[in-house]
Amino acid sequence: MPLTNDELKAQMKAKAEVAIEKLMAEKKSPDEIKLSDIEQAVHEAGETIKANLTRGLVEQVSEEDVSVPGPVCPHCGQEMHYKGHKAKQLITETGEVTVKRAYYYCETCRSGFFPPG
Repeated sequence: MPLTNDELKAQMKAKAEVAIEKLMAEKKSPDEIKLSDIEQAVHEAGETIKANLTRGLVEQVSEEDVSVPGPVCPHCGQEMHYKGHKAKQLITETGEVTVKRAYYYCETCRSGFFPPG
């Protein structure tokens, strides 16, 4: 069952807080730090937060049951059969995510199909 928006928001806030705590824990002393060090540390924390936000939203959408009822095979026109959800790893602009999508199979053509979405 997918997380509610409030549950997802709480999860995202907790992960962002972990990234910020790591940033603060690894911060150098004022006499050792340079602006470039600060920029790099903030960039890394931001990338972690962006990846977690993307992953959370993709997982929430992927867990919703939005299967297309009875699509027809693009090759023979026969009704395709729902075979469950299949997971696929994707690389996004903000990191790696797992997308789960409804998968359909045509017994006649022996071909599979992922509806758009």
